[in-house]
Amino acid sequence: MSYLLRALAASVAVLVATNGPADARSCNIAGNLVLNCGFDVDSAAWNFTTDLLTWVGNDCSTGPGCLTLERWDFAGAIEAISTCMAVSPSTYRVFGGSFRLDSGAVSSGCFLSLAQFSDGNCVTFLSETLAARPIGATWREQLVGHLISGATQSALLKLACFSDVEFVARIDDFFYLPAVFVDGFDTGNSSAWSFTQP
Repeated sequence: MSYLLRALAASVAVLVATNGPADARSCNIAGNLVLNCGFDVDSAAWNFTTDLLTWVGNDCSTGPGCLTLERWDFAGAIEAISTCMAVSPSTYRVFGGSFRLDSGAVSSGCFLSLAQFSDGNCVTFLSETLAARPIGATWREQLVGHLISGATQSALLKLACFSDVEFVARIDDFFYLPAVFVDGFDTGNSSAWSFTQP
């Protein structure tokens, strides 16, 4: 990969959003660092700033469980924060999750971000990569690719909603995975790909 492309990757987070139930993917795959990523049986391993985020066992993205977020008369941010994840510095990864708006509107928006830290316990803050997309009436996946800085030792995912109107949304399938296009096949390893002859 050229120096220019590496520089761009280091400075710009690329966001891809897809719509519709068919686009939702299960987060229970090898390499995902997010604990309890799909909330299949409960909301363990996540921290919430309010009781407006609750676990439900029906009508979810890909599995039996997910979170509902009900924003009524509340001032401030509504946040869901993952447990701390150990990461390898200077590597390419993607993070994301799936969201659906059940009622109301999200005027100010919900923001998915990845916070990076220079220690192994998510204490000494370094930087934050932010993604923002409107939540639609069908499951909508946010996918962000980024380069972990050379000083980063740990990271955590955070979903924050700052809407000033009432709404109800569902949240599911968070992930933090190695990027598919890690080095442009520079290593000569194509094991993650399958090929067919047209």
